[in-house]
Amino acid sequence: MRDLKKISTTEVERVLLADADNMDAWEAPITVARSSGPRPEWYGRKEIAIGISVADCGNQVDAQQVYDFVASGATGATVYEFKPSGIAGAAVDSYLVLSAVASVTSIANILWMAYDRFIAPKKPRARDSAYLQIIVQRGNETINLTLGENVSTQQALVEQLKAIVADAEKPELRLNHAAKIRELEESDLWVKIRTGNES
Repeated sequence: MRDLKKISTTEVERVLLADADNMDAWEAPITVARSSGPRPEWYGRKEIAIGISVADCGNQVDAQQVYDFVASGATGATVYEFKPSGIAGAAVDSYLVLSAVASVTSIANILWMAYDRFIAPKKPRARDSAYLQIIVQRGNETINLTLGENVSTQQALVEQLKAIVADAEKPELRLNHAAKIRELEESDLWVKIRTGNES
């Protein structure tokens, strides 16, 4: 077996730069045929599903009032609510589907306002267990942001939600979000109550 001399990066750059203007030194460009297969399900869909749940509030907090408040202020997001026809339960009662054009900051602000207006003032009477939880699926894991507990300020919520939305751009995670959004769109248990382009 012959010994192959390793060429340094500097040497490769020097040779390439020397041949930059020599048209005979370059081969014809490679052309790649258009794919005949369908695009992946997530391709071109830049949306993320963010779950919302009001819990451990007893009679102190009207959860529907919280969901209605968020839905009315969630500009650029499509809102789904869990509305089973019979007896059924869900870990999440409402979903915001954020489009690529939605302002993450404004969504985070409306979520914090809902917590601050409806839940925070009632926490002492609800034995400090009342909370507004934001739930986002990340592959096989679930990200839980609990306002007033592991997220203690509005700015922290904005920063964490921005990081989650940026992370959702990864192709393997976009596939998960596309599947969740398809479930929301096709299931009889979820009702669209607001479309993202409504003002």
